[in-house]
Amino acid sequence: MKFSQHYDAQKFMQPNSKQLSAIISKSLRSLVLAGAGSGKTYVITQRILYLIESLNIAPSSIIALTFTNKAAKEMEHRCLNLYSRTRNVTFTTFHSFGAKFLRQYGSYIGLNKFFSIYDDTDQIATLKRLYPDEPQSQLNEWRYYINRAKDYALTINEFHQVHQNPDQFQQVFQAYQAHLHNNNSVDFGDLLYLPLLILQQNPTVRAIVQQQWQAILVDEYQDTNRTQAALLESIISETTFLTVVGDEDQSIYNFRGADTTAILTFQERFTPVEIIKLEENYRSEVHILASANQLIAYNTQRFGKHLFTSKPASSQKVEIHQFETEDNESAWIVKQIQTNYQDDDIAILYRTNAQSRSFEKTLAEHRLSYQVIGSIKFFAREEVKLVISILTLLINPVDEMAFSRLLATPSRGIGKKSIQTIIAYHHEHQGETLLQSAIEAPVHKKAKQALLLIADVYDTVKKTLGSEVSLPQLFMHLVVSLGVIDYYKSKDLADGTDRLQNIYEVQKLLLSYENNAESLGYCLENISLQAESTDDVNIATRIKLITIHNTKGLEYNTVFVTGMEQQLFPKFDPFNPTNDAEIEEERRLCYVAMTRAKKNLFLSYAQRRYLHGRSLYQQPSQFLQELYHESHVAVINHTSTQYAESSQVSTAQQIYTVGRWVRDEDYGVGLILSSKFSKAGHLVLTIQFETKTATFLPEFRYLEPVIMPDTE
Repeated sequence: MKFSQHYDAQKFMQPNSKQLSAIISKSLRSLVLAGAGSGKTYVITQRILYLIESLNIAPSSIIALTFTNKAAKEMEHRCLNLYSRTRNVTFTTFHSFGAKFLRQYGSYIGLNKFFSIYDDTDQIATLKRLYPDEPQSQLNEWRYYINRAKDYALTINEFHQVHQNPDQFQQVFQAYQAHLHNNNSVDFGDLLYLPLLILQQNPTVRAIVQQQWQAILVDEYQDTNRTQAALLESIISETTFLTVVGDEDQSIYNFRGADTTAILTFQERFTPVEIIKLEENYRSEVHILASANQLIAYNTQRFGKHLFTSKPASSQKVEIHQFETEDNESAWIVKQIQTNYQDDDIAILYRTNAQSRSFEKTLAEHRLSYQVIGSIKFFAREEVKLVISILTLLINPVDEMAFSRLLATPSRGIGKKSIQTIIAYHHEHQGETLLQSAIEAPVHKKAKQALLLIADVYDTVKKTLGSEVSLPQLFMHLVVSLGVIDYYKSKDLADGTDRLQNIYEVQKLLLSYENNAESLGYCLENISLQAESTDDVNIATRIKLITIHNTKGLEYNTVFVTGMEQQLFPKFDPFNPTNDAEIEEERRLCYVAMTRAKKNLFLSYAQRRYLHGRSLYQQPSQFLQELYHESHVAVINHTSTQYAESSQVSTAQQIYTVGRWVRDEDYGVGLILSSKFSKAGHLVLTIQFETKTATFLPEFRYLEPVIMPDTE
């Protein structure tokens, strides 16, 4: 078979049997359930080669859809290294696909192809402009529901599904969308929502797009929202090969609109479907996989997979560490890194950003370099957004957001009131550009002089657009002439920051684009899409501090999962009962955290933690009990009194005796079959419930003693 010569020898000498089944499937619809570390990218790339070589599908009619630019580039790079014909395959994100679609078909809804793409801060600024008297909390709420409405592909008549006041929300939604349309702009939700509307309303466009793609592959399918799932259905025909790869156990983005039911109901919506499970893990040690398997088995909304590895078991078990405070927790972890893991790549994971403070402080005290991943993204920085806005106005001169940024920074004597006057004048007189309206609008003399200078700069630069002057040169002329370089030069001197360097990084990005409106439009589109998904990652820094949501797709030799406490992880409000779906999402998040570890996994919790402005006593996370198994997990206590020697343990031993009945909140009433101490001195109970036999550590989980009536 021709296909056999294209195996990826760098990672696998040959695929395992399940991988091979996924690669050479002849089914039109296939669902590949790829467990953590099971080689899904390898399977997708080899599947693409198989489609080309063995099924004779033209590379130009194959598209691979991903959720991040990084994943798309990695997939493309792997394919090109194996087979040159794959250079005509399209590797792209859902949002990039939507943006390109709107450039081509946006005219069906009155959208110019040089539209701007608004991010989260632009959305809030737009709502603030529309509703200046509303509090920030209300604006944030509206933005959230606008995004959810688009994630769920809701019509106006369906707004009641996401908002308790659908009539009011309808008015806000329509005003917001009208504002975007008038500014020739879209937000990120629109990059999926609007293509879906166009496809649903225009059978001709739908037929053209369906004819274009003979094979579609989707990575991380568990992260799709309803709009993405519907968009996918709209672009496939009856003869399209559709391969989706995902893992319902790693669906952790519900708060962003991801819908786990998309993967759980895939078989029903695309029947007949071939389902293939990839369960062999090439990343983690046996003890890590065993405890992760035990944890995720508590979820009910899943297909069911059991990860295994061919690696021999190491002596290093998963470790649970108990501390008195979060400062004790961070001190011990930093000491471990210094003492035992000096040459390792290390990740300290936490549920919320606020937890990083204690680790940052301790690492700094020990002069250890570290990086906080998921802090301020490059494209979200003030100076970067400003210079991008300056470029945007060259090709989208009615973008009010970009225009407002330009006038506000650096200070030009043009206040908010003058900007509002200009925009109102522009709406009233329907000017061709905002700068033209600005010159004509009734503003004070100082503002008028500044506006004339800005207009003169843009007139000069527009004449060079399309000339032999390079795009980076044009950009630098703009930002220098508009006073941006001098402004940030003085700020950098004042506070020691590197804003100028960030502006030069933007200039560097322009090197690969030509000096014309079309190329600049694609450049700004790519920047907007990168801004949504790219974190700054310093590969040289071996210690990473990172929220668990930001760890998808990453792996580290040594992982510390911290703050394993009820209400923190799983995270929930004690005054607002958490439903089963939310707990299952939190459990999946814990599973993802655990399966980032290759060699060493440490889980920790504190008895007291400073939360909500005060020191609170904490209960250990229920997940610690769920993942515990004496063969794979060791428990170490760092508090002043060790459990095995404390009165708590002796009391627990007296209460939880063999033959005693207890009640658990999940399993109901059960009989204690055995009660013994582990080697580390922890009381371990084996309990027979009606549905299963389970092992418990009473220090992690409350078991209520009950008296059962005598039965004959």
